[in-house]
Amino acid sequence: MDPDIQGKIMALLTDNADLFAWTSADMPGIDPNFICHKLAIYKEAKPVSQRQRKLGGERREAVKLETQKLLDARFIREIKYTTWLANVVMVKKSNGNWRMCIDYTDLNKACPKDSYPLPNIDRLVDGASGATYQRLMDKVFTKKIGRNLEVYVDDMVIKTKSPAEHVQDIAEIFQQVRRHNMRLNPEKCVFGVQGGKFLGFMITCRGIEANPDKFHALINMRSPQNHKEVQRLAGRLASLSCRVLQDTKKRYQTIEKLALALVTSTRRLRPYFQSHQIVVKTDYPIKKILRKLDLAGRMTAWSIELSEYDIRYESRGPFKAQYGSSNVKGSGAGIILEGPNNMMLELAIKFDFQATNNQAEYEALLAGLRLAKDVGVKRLMCCSDSKLITKQIKHIPREQNVRANLLSKLASTKRPGQHKTIIQETIGAPSQDFMAISTNTQGQSTWMSDIWKYLTDGTLPDSKIEASKIKIKSAHFTIEAGDLFKKGFSTPLLKCLNPDQAQYVMDEIHRGICGMHSGARSMATRVIRAGLSHFLVLHFNCIYLTKYGIDQIWHHCRGPSVSVKGCVAVCYLFLLCSVVTNATINQWNSNSKFLLVGIDYFTKWIEAEPLAKITAANVQKFTWKKIICRYGLPQAITTDNGKQFIDKNFEQFLKQLGINHKVSSVEHPYYICVGVVRVSHFMFLFTNDFILFGGKKDHYTTTQETPYKLTYGSDVMIPVEVGEPSHRRLTFDETQNVEQLRLDLDLLDETRECAKIQEEACKLRAARLYNSRLKPRSFREGDLVWRATRDARKDTSVGKFAANWEGPFRISECLQNGAYRLVELSGKVLPRTWNATNLKFYYS
Repeated sequence: MDPDIQGKIMALLTDNADLFAWTSADMPGIDPNFICHKLAIYKEAKPVSQRQRKLGGERREAVKLETQKLLDARFIREIKYTTWLANVVMVKKSNGNWRMCIDYTDLNKACPKDSYPLPNIDRLVDGASGATYQRLMDKVFTKKIGRNLEVYVDDMVIKTKSPAEHVQDIAEIFQQVRRHNMRLNPEKCVFGVQGGKFLGFMITCRGIEANPDKFHALINMRSPQNHKEVQRLAGRLASLSCRVLQDTKKRYQTIEKLALALVTSTRRLRPYFQSHQIVVKTDYPIKKILRKLDLAGRMTAWSIELSEYDIRYESRGPFKAQYGSSNVKGSGAGIILEGPNNMMLELAIKFDFQATNNQAEYEALLAGLRLAKDVGVKRLMCCSDSKLITKQIKHIPREQNVRANLLSKLASTKRPGQHKTIIQETIGAPSQDFMAISTNTQGQSTWMSDIWKYLTDGTLPDSKIEASKIKIKSAHFTIEAGDLFKKGFSTPLLKCLNPDQAQYVMDEIHRGICGMHSGARSMATRVIRAGLSHFLVLHFNCIYLTKYGIDQIWHHCRGPSVSVKGCVAVCYLFLLCSVVTNATINQWNSNSKFLLVGIDYFTKWIEAEPLAKITAANVQKFTWKKIICRYGLPQAITTDNGKQFIDKNFEQFLKQLGINHKVSSVEHPYYICVGVVRVSHFMFLFTNDFILFGGKKDHYTTTQETPYKLTYGSDVMIPVEVGEPSHRRLTFDETQNVEQLRLDLDLLDETRECAKIQEEACKLRAARLYNSRLKPRSFREGDLVWRATRDARKDTSVGKFAANWEGPFRISECLQNGAYRLVELSGKVLPRTWNATNLKFYYS
């Protein structure tokens, strides 16, 4: 360097010696008004407090030293209560010093990502999302970057084209550093040099070069001395290429990937390629590409490697999934009828109905037979490329049946010296248009069959549950003049229709002379006004409307989807209910301490009464007043194992009324019915009937309806609609309201049926999830089992050494859903039922 320039640089550095921070206390800090670090953490992110990691003695001393430097520079301060807590990571530098990093990986993941300059910020240990320091450098040196300065985070390079301008450039950078109270690290600053290190590379006047320190070990690596060292070196190189060079293979072009796949196949299947001619079917021009003269190096090597094998390339062509008779444009088939004297008759068929590939094959065969019959063919041989009919018809490969495939696409080909006639035909419906159904040899069974049999001769289904439902359902039906009628609310009697009659009625009402192409509910109203009824009239109308595409122009632009549900038996109000007590609530008045709750299994209707004492008389009074007098006799009542429920007087009371009393198994002693868990969360709020009323108008996920609608046929008007009038309150019409209420009552059975289907689907989903983690355990009558003691039956005198199982007991009866009745070996019957969860095999 010229002595004059060197002297000017020394004088400039002396004048600006205060810009170098010799200690951490020499750093005044950046003005927060100019730039301030802030993390935009997601609002839903939860603070992460990392567990403390142990550090060695040397690292621990280095952490204390670095922390003290940051405290002296007033960059950090001590706090007592933390939300985010991260560990420090000590990394040793090349000069032997320690660099303290912070494990901000958890914090970085909770911040929104940008590519400001660090796109992989969430993978870095040191630093935090936002890149505040890089933004600071870009803001401070906006006019310098690219002209006489390059900067990346805390690395800076002052570049000058001529030595004379170097002093001026340094002074310009120092002026900008002083303006923003920045300080430089004197240990890492070098001035007046022609080259140096920047981001791990060597920056010289020639450009960017590799840093010799990075590959020092590779240059000084000695050559392999024996066979084993050569193998070790080859293995390391192979591992390097597999792990480091994966991205290069992903960047191959498609034709290169195909060629590589072929080369790999030849290497893996070398004996087969050497002994046979291999046919490669592909639509890519691999053969032409490999024969080009200006190939890349790897492609040339692959071409030479493949040249030693007998490989023939053929076009794959369209396969059946692409070129079949069924496609997005329609369905079709092609037939060729060849006769003597080079006569050829070609038939192209178009289907006006949805046809699968298999169905099109059979339709083409039947159409060909009809064509041969019309022409007067006496002797016929059929050939097809479909394997569905190879046992009756001669099978030929698809490659030899190209002309028929072309005809199915209405293409034309002609052989020389042949007469050709192409006939186009349209088939409007399948040749055999009938539905495959399961027939009943005892006659057609409809939804009315069980009711008809019970009303005529008293015949009931074998299932007790189905029989009880038929008895309840038949109370709303009667037989008049040989026809079944339902007792309605809109009209006294509604004639019941079978599916064929219902189809005719809907056709006439919807598309007949007086048809109005109305919607499903309007059609149901007109059907009921005519004195007719079907069990699923509203749902049946929704399905009916989807069958006629031409009528869709009268449909609403958007509406709820309709799906066909399976036939599930209807459950009626309080057919099965549960009564349970809750004694864990606080007293809400001077006397009441217990709560007696009755819940219907189907509608989730809740009846509750606070009591001061739980006795059998109170339970009997509640059952009579709240359940039987309001909703009729239930088929069964399920209770827990409380003494008030297994009382003899209560049992006799239920037996006289014909009610089946079931006691729950001990697997779920308290939550024995659907909804009890939900009710128990707000039991303490039952100060009056208003809270109960609020639970009855809630929409339940299991039934997709409210308990009030399933009980009375329509939703209730809540007080808020009176205080702030709703639309139906403002447009109230008494006459129309009475009509609609009667219609809702007529459709109540259908509403309950749809709710039952939804409930069954919900139960199946829950059972599927529960059974996925189930380890089944079952017992048979006569098996000896242990019974779990639980806390109530443990011997408290021995403390934690008390036995967990007692017995043995004998299985006397196997009930449903894993419940069993037990007897002692002496013959004494144990009360209640016991679930398999509390039992295990006894081995003698």
